[in-house]
Amino acid sequence: MSEETEKISELNYLSQCCRAIENKLSWGSPQQWTNSNFLDLSNEIKRASGIRISAATLKRIFGKVKTKEQYNPQLATKNALAQFLGFQSWSDYKIHNPVLTEMQVVEPGSLILLPETKKIKWGKLLALLSFLIVVPVAIWYFWPQQKINPEFSISGKYLEGKAYHTVVFDYDIEQVDSEEIYLDFGDSTRKALRKNTHTISHYYRSPGFYQVKLKIDDQVYYDTSVFLGTKDWEAFISFWDVDHTEFLPVRKFRDTTENAFYIPSDTPEKKGIDTTEMYWTHFVNAQKFELDGDNFALNAEIKNDHEIVAARCNHAKIFVVGETGQIALYFLKEGCFKWVKLQFGEIKLDGEFQDLSAFGKSLMNWQNITLQVSNKKANVLFNNKLIFEQEYNQSLGEIRAIVFQFSGTAGAVRNIELTTD
Repeated sequence: MSEETEKISELNYLSQCCRAIENKLSWGSPQQWTNSNFLDLSNEIKRASGIRISAATLKRIFGKVKTKEQYNPQLATKNALAQFLGFQSWSDYKIHNPVLTEMQVVEPGSLILLPETKKIKWGKLLALLSFLIVVPVAIWYFWPQQKINPEFSISGKYLEGKAYHTVVFDYDIEQVDSEEIYLDFGDSTRKALRKNTHTISHYYRSPGFYQVKLKIDDQVYYDTSVFLGTKDWEAFISFWDVDHTEFLPVRKFRDTTENAFYIPSDTPEKKGIDTTEMYWTHFVNAQKFELDGDNFALNAEIKNDHEIVAARCNHAKIFVVGETGQIALYFLKEGCFKWVKLQFGEIKLDGEFQDLSAFGKSLMNWQNITLQVSNKKANVLFNNKLIFEQEYNQSLGEIRAIVFQFSGTAGAVRNIELTTD
């Protein structure tokens, strides 16, 4: 088979595959599909194959966005299309769906010559040809041009586990016309992707739920999640170590007399931590709670009764981490509320620019904290008194982790209750 014949055959297979996808979706003609339809199809293909095909690439494949020649995507893209239809690969699809290879593909806009039936009037023909050339060029020049998103493929492996954990991403970005391409791993680290390699790995040091995003020129084109669970509550000390935040597990942190979690004060010294620098205590429970992050109640008692050299405000943070967002509370002793930072879904509040004095509280003794969320409206109670309320729009999804975080080792928590609203 010649190279040209092979290309025509491949395009015929692709056209047939597109028709099969159209029939499966029953959304009507792709020419009538909206951008939302293509985004939905991108998500469906990703769920079926693990490979993300951008909406812009799908528009070219289905002819929504016209190209000079019929678009023939890379093999990884065609593999994903085939897997969406239930086949193992593109080659598997072709084996089970033979097409005629002798038929020539006629591109949109191609000129088909018909047998001459009467004398040609050259003047009219030239005028017609001029019209057919000038008008499309004028429309192309003056019509707002649709930005074509870059074509790429990416898929992740080992996306669930326990801390400490390595994940791997296979990718192909050779056709992306940008040098600003990187993966944000959701743990305050990101790595640039190189076009001459196709695999990158990343190491997570603590349990939790992480949103991973592929960014091209600071725009997000792909996202997935990494979930590192715990069996129950686990404790860690974290500190900055040269070029990263290190997390060290602490095995003994349960005080049975007070039914509380705390870390003994000599733990940092035993682990070789410089206590003149900032360090934190974390109590983490990361699991699939099967609770709606927009309708729940969290109640606990907390305290932090000792200052450390690097933090004199007795910090206490509470995180409820969902699949698609989180709520973050931040308590500091009186007079320190300038440093408070809160989050409720997409809403972020900063004590430098808002009055968040309600979160300046003494934590020298046990204090009761309640977070009630109902239909994306959060109420925060301190010792059963309402001190703050906030609505948000971005759903948190199902709850995946609860975290209590304190400066130093004097932070403690007890009587934790997580219930449906």
